[in-house]
Amino acid sequence: MIDNKELQTRAVSGDDTGVACRTGLGVSYEVAERIRLRADWDLLLNVGDEDELGETDINVFSVRSEFRF
Repeated sequence: MIDNKELQTRAVSGDDTGVACRTGLGVSYEVAERIRLRADWDLLLNVGDEDELGETDINVFSVRSEFRF
């Protein structure tokens, strides 16, 4: 059970702009003629605003299957 006293919400304004670096790697393996498995890693650097909510790097790992028709 989640204690509501521990939950926090923050408002984010939509008027901020900026540039962040994004890089990553991916591999694909063909299981059959029309089926592939894919794994990806993406790294987003300096996401956020140091003054508001904080700035951090984000790692995204994903695995998926591809079916070609």
